[in-house]
Amino acid sequence: MIVSLPPWVNRSFAFFSFALLGYLLRYAYAPYQFWWVAPISIATFFALIARYGASRLRILLIFTFQFSFELHLLWWSGIYVGMLPAVFLALSQALLMALPFIFWRTTAKSSLPACWLLGEFLITHFPYGGFGWGRLGYIGSGPVSLYSIGGVQLFSFAMLIVALALFSRKKTVIVLSLFLLLLGYLPSKIFSTTNKDLDSIKVTYVQGNVPRMGLDFNKQRQAVLNNHVKATETIDSKTDLIVWPENASDVDPLIDPVRSNLVDLAFRMKSPILIGGVSSQNSKILNISFLVRPNGIYDPVYVKRHLAPFAEYLPLRKIAEFISSDATRIHDMTAGTREVAFKVGKSTISPIICFEILDDGLLKEKLHSNIWITQTNTATFGYSAEAEQQLQIIKVRAIEHARPIVAVSTTGPSAFIDERGSITFKSNKFEQSTATKLVHLSNSTTLADTLPWEWIVMVLSFLPLAIRQRTR
Repeated sequence: MIVSLPPWVNRSFAFFSFALLGYLLRYAYAPYQFWWVAPISIATFFALIARYGASRLRILLIFTFQFSFELHLLWWSGIYVGMLPAVFLALSQALLMALPFIFWRTTAKSSLPACWLLGEFLITHFPYGGFGWGRLGYIGSGPVSLYSIGGVQLFSFAMLIVALALFSRKKTVIVLSLFLLLLGYLPSKIFSTTNKDLDSIKVTYVQGNVPRMGLDFNKQRQAVLNNHVKATETIDSKTDLIVWPENASDVDPLIDPVRSNLVDLAFRMKSPILIGGVSSQNSKILNISFLVRPNGIYDPVYVKRHLAPFAEYLPLRKIAEFISSDATRIHDMTAGTREVAFKVGKSTISPIICFEILDDGLLKEKLHSNIWITQTNTATFGYSAEAEQQLQIIKVRAIEHARPIVAVSTTGPSAFIDERGSITFKSNKFEQSTATKLVHLSNSTTLADTLPWEWIVMVLSFLPLAIRQRTR
């Protein structure tokens, strides 16, 4: 005897299933890095939404999947300010990801990747410059040579094609997915120009650590600066460059006495120091990176250009402060307007401050340099997975653009990453440390650098739909 369940039970089970699938997708990302979870969970997602036709329930289920995924991936964004900001961020990301599926029809199964990629385009660019932390391209494990060929966009496309192959079982899609996976496991160096015989530079990072985690970090400014000074003084070997993280000197480093003390430190260490700090100029608060040379010369200051909304400035401030009193802790910063690079010997150094690593266009403006330094402050995210996720994104960018990267963080992990994406050294979290390595400079150009892959992948994903419409 078959017992039919009430409609509300079926709907509840459907919502639970989609939420579970979104939660499982989280495990494809750092720190877990089970990349194969992504195509399996997305293939199941494709199969389930195909059962619901053009109904409002289908859109709600798609939103549920995306919201569950984004919330579990980004829960760290509310670790010290309450979960409301994290829920708001996950809601906005899920809405944008779900929006293109409104126009999807069950008869056009091959266009499912196009809907997903269009969603990724939206979260990468909107609102407020975008925050595409959950792009499939940031998984960073598995067929990673795809990054050298077509960047983050091609990796996302490949994961979706593998998912479509599992879902549709069409021979052409299966062959394409196998071809993409094969490319992704070939050596990445064959997809870039040969690196000219450049020199090397000896770099030392300083992970000064903080007295305690949380938003009170900003009340510990002098202690954090002292930590980085003391850790720097322990460096006992000659190095070409010392790098400090973001917010290492939030006691304004461009005015005395801090300025003079930093010049004196560089003189005593006989090495230039790349410092991340916060400065106030003409009533504007700036997130900066600047080079202090032993001779006392300050190079032009780099001001962070892509500020993080709801962290470094607050859109809709009145509404945000009404929702959470912690919003009053955020003081609006002013974004920089130009690229700045630093010369040390034969190296040309581009600083990348924290979430700027997400900005595709901004990174392409830094290809004139042969080494990148990413400076970040992970103290405000405590013991969450944010630091590991960010380091994985940095690794992705190293492969994509064939640039060695020194990633330095206040609380870790800090790391040396070569131009093939191999992490050659990684620090422990939540401890003071320094490390020195010889970094080989690279001015290689990858295929990802030469072609507009964001648009190429979008066109390829819509191609099956266009062919289908033409043959009707």
